[in-house]
Amino acid sequence: MSKNQALLKQASYEYKMGMRKKGISHAISFVNLLQIPILLSWFFSLRYMSNLPEIYPQILTEGYLWFTDLSTYDPYFLLPVMAACASSLSISRSPNLARNNVSMPLLSQYTKYLKYLPFASLAFTGFFPASINLYWTTLALYQLMITQLMRTDYVVRKLGKRKGDNSFKNAQYD
Repeated sequence: MSKNQALLKQASYEYKMGMRKKGISHAISFVNLLQIPILLSWFFSLRYMSNLPEIYPQILTEGYLWFTDLSTYDPYFLLPVMAACASSLSISRSPNLARNNVSMPLLSQYTKYLKYLPFASLAFTGFFPASINLYWTTLALYQLMITQLMRTDYVVRKLGKRKGDNSFKNAQYD
C-alpha cells in the first residue's frame, strides 16, 4: 500500500469516526434528493403552460419589462445570464463548499469548479421559455439572499457558532 493510500485510509477512518461521534448519518445527504421531484414538477408544469398558449392565453401577455411573452425565450438573453450569475455567486459564497466540507471527500477536489457550472448550462437554458428562466432567476436570487442571510452576525450567533470562529462568515473561494 502506498503512502498516499495509507493517508487516505486514515483520513477516511477519522472522518467516519468524527461523523459517528457527532451522531451524523450519511443518510442525511440523501434528504436533498427529495427536492428533485418537486423541482421537476415545476419545470414540466411551466414548460407545459408555455407550450400551450391557446389553453393559457395569459402567458402571452403577462410578462414583465422586456419579456412580455412568457412562452418564448428571452430575446436579450438577460434572464438566463442573471440566473447563472446569481447561482454562481450563491455557490461561491456557500461556506460548506468554500471549506471543502462536502459529504463525499472524493468530490472535494472538484468543488472549486462548481461555481462555473451554471454558466455551462447557458447553452441549454438560454432558449427555454421566459417563464422557466424567470422561475430560475427568482429561485437563484432567493438562494443567494438566504446564503447571504446565513452569513450575518445575528444568524451566526443564533446558530451557536463558537465565539471568534469566522470560518462560516468569511468562507469564500480562493
